[in-house]
Amino acid sequence: MSDTYEFLKSTTPQALENDTPYVSKKWNYISDINQGVYSGAGISLVQFDLSSIFNSSSLVDPAQMFLSIPLTYVAAYSQASAAIAVASGNIRGAWATCGLKQGFFQVVHGADLQVDGKTIEQFQPYTNALVSFKMLSQMSQDDYNAYGITLGMGSVLDNPISMRYSNLNSTVTSGAYGTAGAQGPIGGNGMNNSAPFAAPTGTGSVGDFGDQTAYGPQGTYAYNKGYFSRINRIVDTTACSLGTAITAAGQVSGLYSSPIYPGTLTSNPAVMTTTQCQNEFRGTFSLDSTNTYMQWNDIAIVRLSDIFDSMGKWPLAKKFNGLLRLYLNTGACGAQMLSTGTTSPTVFSATTSTFVNTCPLLISNLTLPASSGATALVAGLFIARAQTTSIFGVNLGLSNSANPQTSCRLYFPQVELKALTMDRYISENRSKKVVWRASLFNQFSNITTGSSFSGLVQSGVSNIEGVLILPFISASTHGLLSGGGATSQITGIVPFSQLISPFDTAPATSAPISLTNLQVMVGGQNVLQNVLFYNFENFLEQVSLFDKINRTDFGLSCGLLNQYTWEQSRQYYVDCSRGQNADLMTPRNVNISFTNNSSQTIDCLIFTLYQDSCIIDTETGAVSGR
Repeated sequence: MSDTYEFLKSTTPQALENDTPYVSKKWNYISDINQGVYSGAGISLVQFDLSSIFNSSSLVDPAQMFLSIPLTYVAAYSQASAAIAVASGNIRGAWATCGLKQGFFQVVHGADLQVDGKTIEQFQPYTNALVSFKMLSQMSQDDYNAYGITLGMGSVLDNPISMRYSNLNSTVTSGAYGTAGAQGPIGGNGMNNSAPFAAPTGTGSVGDFGDQTAYGPQGTYAYNKGYFSRINRIVDTTACSLGTAITAAGQVSGLYSSPIYPGTLTSNPAVMTTTQCQNEFRGTFSLDSTNTYMQWNDIAIVRLSDIFDSMGKWPLAKKFNGLLRLYLNTGACGAQMLSTGTTSPTVFSATTSTFVNTCPLLISNLTLPASSGATALVAGLFIARAQTTSIFGVNLGLSNSANPQTSCRLYFPQVELKALTMDRYISENRSKKVVWRASLFNQFSNITTGSSFSGLVQSGVSNIEGVLILPFISASTHGLLSGGGATSQITGIVPFSQLISPFDTAPATSAPISLTNLQVMVGGQNVLQNVLFYNFENFLEQVSLFDKINRTDFGLSCGLLNQYTWEQSRQYYVDCSRGQNADLMTPRNVNISFTNNSSQTIDCLIFTLYQDSCIIDTETGAVSGR
């Protein structure tokens, strides 16, 4: 392959004037049309009118458009139905109390796009779950290193070694992750993976890269380095001291907060202040004047080509007469302590959350006392500014936390081509055909352990490309606990979806849920010659091949999933793209069947991927051929 590459490179024509076809490339942005009004619970609708994007002498490039969403998330401890201050000994570590799940796209529940009055992509729920799988399949390790932090994915993936599950029979007793005598739920009820640090205080274990750090049961002291890399993106701008000098165990960098050194109680100036960070929209953490409300402000960058495959395929055009609607996950949730004021919040219930589809927030599994007398922690994620809440008597709106960016923005590049190139491009692309991958959603719930499932997923779909099955522990059972122990304040837990858990990294991860006897039927014909039965069959024959540059040659593929990571967090993909053109273009039904080979009742999110197309006039931006 290297010989072929070198030969082709040497035969490619070169010229000084061929360096770039562009005369200029300028970035602009437009704000949403919400006028600063966003919902604080459930789904927040954000709309963009793109009809104003036009310049007769330049072209807009929709493939590079991205969103800038101002996120504000706030947390406070609750006692006796009121917010209370953070314990003085924990202020220095308060910045790590909450964080975000993998990828800013987790904020996007769904979206729809209209161009020239025609629906290009229709709303499908749980778009974030589909995008999670696509990103893990499409990105190379170099992509992840370069853009992971920018896209809110961190510097590494969520650690599969640190995943834990506390089920219905977990005895509820005092104690948090790594503390003596802790029995459950360790890290939170249900699936959880929100331990951000390598070793609990006092254990003597040594941090590494998230792997097991001490002899013991498998996974002992393993932590989620992916989560740590995401919370570490936010800079702590609080003062390091409460009137006392720093110690060896409490030093700070002095980059964004003012340390006090031994021998003096005078704060030394940091390199950048909170105001200076906000001037450049840097992600920051701060406390209010009473040390009650913990406040994080960040800017979520979401590429539209990740949400809409059509945007990534859209050509340069003079006009993009579009209407974009985004349905964003916002809300608040509350998690209770196992024992008053002595452990991290580890018990959650569906009744203590206003998130309805996905909770993009994570509550950290920390071992330090939360706050003297605290019985719960309330955390909320909002667009631009904190909204009113009433969970456990805590109103996060009283924090008055607001992002320095007051509205959502859509950034787009406008490019000016060289005159001859512009004339040739327009004349050759007055009827530019664009083909992209779209999706249809379905969901099946309460598939019991050991049972066989068979059902119609979609009907009348043409140009089917594949079927993606994302299994999760069922919302009808996930999170239930048996009760007992020192938990008098914990009553009536209502089960909940993995996706709205503040302890679980879902939908970026799921669980080791085994589906055997897997088969997909399209138009009454089996797609697989033999049903998939074993783990290695599922991974090697289907999942590992999704969206690869070259599916067999080493060095020419991409993707971040390996078999071990997949086995801990299953996604099942079946390629349906092969076939005769006449069959592919005929509307056909899609059926799936499998056996739930796990010990848990499960729910499945199912995406049917298919090819769609339209014709675009690059001169006028008109869309036809739908």
